[in-house]
Amino acid sequence: MNYYESNGQSFELSEFETPFADVTIKREAEHQPLQFSGEQFYTEMESPFRQGFEPESTAQKHALAGDFVQLTGELNSQEFNNNLYQLAAELEAHFSSKISDETAMGVQYVPFVNQEAQQYFEPLIGETERALDRVSQYFSGNNLAGHSEAELEQFFSQLESPAGYTPAQEDFFKSVFNKVKSVVKKGVDLAKKGISVVGKLLPINLVLDKLKGMIRPLLQRVLQFAIGKLPKQLQPHAQNLAKRFLNLESENPENYDEATTGGELESIQTEFDNYIAQLAFAHDEGEAEQLASDYEHSSNDLSRESYESNTPSLEAARQQLVDDLKNLREGENATPAIERFIPVAIMALRPIIKTAISIIGRQKVINFLAGLLAKLVQKYVPREVVQPLAANIIDIGMTAIGFETYETGRPDVGYEAIANTLQETIQNMGSLNEELFSNEQALAAATLEAFETAAANNFPAQYIKKHLLPSGVQGIWILKPRKGPKKLYKKYTQVFTTTIEPKMARVIKTFGGVPLANFLRDSLGLDVTKPIQARVHLYESIPGTQLSHISNHEKKVTGLSVNYGYVQLHPLTICTAAILIKEPCLGSETPAAFTVNRNKIGVGQRFYYLEINGARLRVAPPAPKPAAKDPGKDKPRPLMPLEKPGDKPALSSDIQGVINFPKAEIRLNYFFSEEEAKTVVEKLNKSDYFGAAYSIRYSVRNVLNGILLNNVGTKVKIIHEAIPELYLENIQDKQEQFLAAAGKEAMGKIVGALIEKIAEAAYQGVVNYFKARAVEFKQAQAEQADGVTVKIIYVNVPGMSKIAAVINALRGTFSVGNLLDLTLPSIPSPEVQVKAGKNFD
Repeated sequence: MNYYESNGQSFELSEFETPFADVTIKREAEHQPLQFSGEQFYTEMESPFRQGFEPESTAQKHALAGDFVQLTGELNSQEFNNNLYQLAAELEAHFSSKISDETAMGVQYVPFVNQEAQQYFEPLIGETERALDRVSQYFSGNNLAGHSEAELEQFFSQLESPAGYTPAQEDFFKSVFNKVKSVVKKGVDLAKKGISVVGKLLPINLVLDKLKGMIRPLLQRVLQFAIGKLPKQLQPHAQNLAKRFLNLESENPENYDEATTGGELESIQTEFDNYIAQLAFAHDEGEAEQLASDYEHSSNDLSRESYESNTPSLEAARQQLVDDLKNLREGENATPAIERFIPVAIMALRPIIKTAISIIGRQKVINFLAGLLAKLVQKYVPREVVQPLAANIIDIGMTAIGFETYETGRPDVGYEAIANTLQETIQNMGSLNEELFSNEQALAAATLEAFETAAANNFPAQYIKKHLLPSGVQGIWILKPRKGPKKLYKKYTQVFTTTIEPKMARVIKTFGGVPLANFLRDSLGLDVTKPIQARVHLYESIPGTQLSHISNHEKKVTGLSVNYGYVQLHPLTICTAAILIKEPCLGSETPAAFTVNRNKIGVGQRFYYLEINGARLRVAPPAPKPAAKDPGKDKPRPLMPLEKPGDKPALSSDIQGVINFPKAEIRLNYFFSEEEAKTVVEKLNKSDYFGAAYSIRYSVRNVLNGILLNNVGTKVKIIHEAIPELYLENIQDKQEQFLAAAGKEAMGKIVGALIEKIAEAAYQGVVNYFKARAVEFKQAQAEQADGVTVKIIYVNVPGMSKIAAVINALRGTFSVGNLLDLTLPSIPSPEVQVKAGKNFD
């Protein structure tokens, strides 16, 4: 019989059914049994009421809280996150091409990348600091209130990007000075409110002088992200900065355990913005100096936390496991090698498992898992068994993966499959809890269930029981790149051929809830009213993966390894996999937070790339077009293939909502892609007003409003003193505090209902705008910019103060009465603005 013994209990493994089609595991010499103590675990009872909120009658509200959150809201920009991501991708490509084996470099790796980053960043830092000096000098006088908004816009428009820099560096320069402009505008705004307020704040030139010293630490965080060393605790730390300023309850960073692949890029901006805002509201130079010092030293502390860990990297531990298995003598047990690997895998993959193990005894659980997993893979460790396994894997993946010549005829790929299976088993056990760890039989069952899924993904089909196979094709997931500094992602060995029908393209969603049809039309210039033939390449993230890694290293895949190529990678959900390739089990179901944008993805998340014959990323031509006397007669600007490094891919239509409670203002920003705007203008020029109106109505009501209403948590920016997180999605759930979680849900319902009402009114506002002022849209489309933004702005919205009070209650003392009495405000007539390009707030 096939048994596994632990703590005096004997488990028959056949009771759980291993995933292998012909496995017969022989009973081996008994090892020291796992012994769980009979300890009882108790947790301290806590009140469900939050301590950081007090009634306004007893807690003094910060006098400048409204201005503070308005500034942080204006500073926050998804474009800045995108710029940082491209900067990190460009930096990583810069130094990774000079490294053949990261693990072999050992302790020399970090000094090397720091030196490379310094060479890459130093000229940009100098240029940015000199430009900040010019801004500081211009606004150093005492008459700050005398500057008009038009004067501010003119001054900052003359700050040209430095010549001779890469596109990512130029974009960074521009995005930093968009933030500087916001700080100066806020200073002017406060100055115009009166001397009594401004007298308590620093002169703007001193604020900018301190900000100048924050550029270098900011770029140090970009480097940390580029090499996968950005601490995951940075996000709650960044949000706590604003909460402390606003006298709100802070979060415990230790409770933050979101399984991103390499830290959250958004946290870099959140921290930077909150330090900038606190600088703008500093009362004296000493406070400002302390803030700038805290930001710089925080970067140094985080660097030490990231670089000085004694724990080996998962990459190094996985390679060590492969080497250990390869070097086992005949009959030698694999358990010790697996015992060395499991702790590193747990630390890298699942903070929740690490926490549970610290409660019940780390080594006991490791011994249990290692002993059980060793029995499951022991049969495939001997060289005479693993050699055919490796040959089968190479045979399956030779075309799609492109194995190196030196890998053929060797067993290494087979040992890698075993290591990948063990790593993925730990990854699949992420939902385990304390109760399960204290029950050996339940833990064994959960481990075997996780193992069978992992084995089916990493072993050839002939080794797996038929009913466990995730796909009807002969395919497995292989680590890539096969040659380079380290393994960065996985690729599926089979490439699918599919026909994308128009209805399929409208139903399938990509990042941000955007229909695939919009991407195919806007970014690739394809006719989405006709079927599209495509080859579908599948990828999977591992710890440290960034989508730019995939596009940079897939050199043999036509059209993917180009500048900004990662924007062609889309989330492969179970639903998408079922529709696109008829293989639902090849998709992955991941939290919604990992489908918002390409900057933040999860471990084990899957993606696809569409290789379409003749399709290439497209962009508006870079040369400016002279303004015409009659823009209505202009021919629409054509979209050209992405040719030069400075070109950017065309954007898809998008939407943003902004609810500004201090100003009692609501904005909906409708961005029409260049292709969509061009289509509308073509119809208007032909006097096809019905066709133009239909296109606008369909885009606004069926697509853009749908994106907004289905993604309120990420598409609606909320400016409110009690929501420094700005987006509902950023508010951390506290499962142990029911009322706090219920408060977030209630806020979501309130904001959703408000946005739904506003969206319907805004839809009519957009339609009316095109009836009366279509020429403005034509003029904006004729400008040298990508697409057109129509801004629907509702000012002095009645009833906003009552909703704001209810939100205060929901984030503090939960009040059902306020919710029951709440009525949505009446909607006034909007102000409508049109801007060339994507212009979100």
